[in-house]
Amino acid sequence: MNVILSIVGTQSNGPSQDRVEVLTEASLEQLGDITDIRYKEPDDNGFENCQTHIRAIAEDCVTITRSGKYASQLILEKGQRHLNHYDMGFGQLVMGVSTSRIQNTISPVGGELTVNYTLEMNHSLVSNNRFVLKIVEVKHDNPKS
Repeated sequence: MNVILSIVGTQSNGPSQDRVEVLTEASLEQLGDITDIRYKEPDDNGFENCQTHIRAIAEDCVTITRSGKYASQLILEKGQRHLNHYDMGFGQLVMGVSTSRIQNTISPVGGELTVNYTLEMNHSLVSNNRFVLKIVEVKHDNPKS
């Protein structure tokens, strides 16, 4: 089904905090405890010609896979630390990711996915991060007359 998706991400390191907001159309599919969300990155956020696939498995694991010019994969698993690869445009970077919270209430009528995690490089904290993904609107196909 097609939906309108709102993503608000915050990244903090000490007193400074950055905030990113994205509002875009996406496709949503659910099969049991698995939720798949796919969308094209907006051209104005620096990831033009990139596709993003978010897979949430209940409240246990979220993977975010970006394909295109800036390919990356982020694995977020509650209570676990993972090494993830990022294409920075000038080369690959490996960062540690530790996830402290995943809350998933997405259903066919809406809901949200919230994830809290930290990023580290060379075993040093880089930032505390949070994103909240909300299904703002479910777009229903018009019935044929």
